[in-house]
Amino acid sequence: MGKLVKHESRIDRLSGLPDSVLSHILSFLPTKYAVRTSILSTRWRYLSTSVTTLDFDNYPGPSDNFMNFVDRVLFFHDATSIERFRLRLRCGELKIVDYIYRICGWISFALRRRVKELDLDMFIGDDLDMSIGDRSGNLPPSLFTNKTPVKLVLQFPYSDFVMTVPTKVSLPSLKTLRLDSVDFVDDDSIRRLFSGCLVLEELVILYDMWQNLSEINISNPSLKRLTIFSGDPDDFDHHLNFVIDAPSLVDFKLSDSIAESYLLVNLHSLIKAHMEYPFYRADFNIASNLLKGISNVQSLCVTPDFLKPFTLCDKPIPVFHNLVRMEIYNGPYHFGEEIELKKFLESSPNLETLIFVGGAFESLTLYPFKRYLLVSCLTLSLNSLLGGISCMCYL
Repeated sequence: MGKLVKHESRIDRLSGLPDSVLSHILSFLPTKYAVRTSILSTRWRYLSTSVTTLDFDNYPGPSDNFMNFVDRVLFFHDATSIERFRLRLRCGELKIVDYIYRICGWISFALRRRVKELDLDMFIGDDLDMSIGDRSGNLPPSLFTNKTPVKLVLQFPYSDFVMTVPTKVSLPSLKTLRLDSVDFVDDDSIRRLFSGCLVLEELVILYDMWQNLSEINISNPSLKRLTIFSGDPDDFDHHLNFVIDAPSLVDFKLSDSIAESYLLVNLHSLIKAHMEYPFYRADFNIASNLLKGISNVQSLCVTPDFLKPFTLCDKPIPVFHNLVRMEIYNGPYHFGEEIELKKFLESSPNLETLIFVGGAFESLTLYPFKRYLLVSCLTLSLNSLLGGISCMCYL
């Protein structure tokens, strides 16, 4: 009996699975590890050539060996389609101008294989160019006129990468677009890109220095989720404005300390909003436009600074009729914040839940002589609520 158990323990059940199942399993591994399985046995020799996910990463640094490795993998790859193609390239001292044609060739290969998810994450370097003579990025034109990509991620951190967008953009299947540290030639370039994504549902923008742009126009009837995040504004002295027209938008996340203004129109479907915007740099008209644009929201998460417009002047401010949940977090005390909260609650007649997180408005909970302000604020809304307000503080 003992010998029988020992014999069964040596059975290679994994190799007995169908090729399609094994290839699917290998698709979860970085490509360099998937390729290494070819030495296990003749049964595994060519399995990695049919994986539908290709994930290349040249960490910890650039080398000719890595470039040659990618070339070989793509040469022998025989799958008719690719689900996901990810390229993470850290160029460092690598002369990218000597390899840009090979990189563009890899991207074109993925597009020819009808790739659904394309993820390009390339650190080009501060003193290196994407193309000869300037820092403009001439990615393959087929990237912008392709029917199959559903998700596109372009990340060029710390690279000052300026992307060239062709005159015609047609990405009829693209639902998710992420732009990280990608600059554009002019306003019309980024407008063409967005307008060419007819079924776009999720847009993520992370930017630091958009020196070439003055107005970012995001107008898309299918957009449901939008995230905008800016970097450090210390060295940015350029006027930048956003115009957002998205009637299907339900989730809006904004953390921006660079843009001068936001004009939001037709956000009738908005349900959730997460807002971090320094109103101390904006006049009341700009602040009022932003507040009016999100006034249909049902759940709102903000920092205390976001409430500053409620005491900027005596003009009427938008009423948040649909707001039922409010979360305020991570804000140091500033003079007048209690009055700002009071005025906001007056403009939120249907609020049901109010949450303080990470020290926000801690003066209202730590100092007894100020607690009457919190009580009076809540009482104002309690008068119009049957269930009352649930107020929670996480300090």
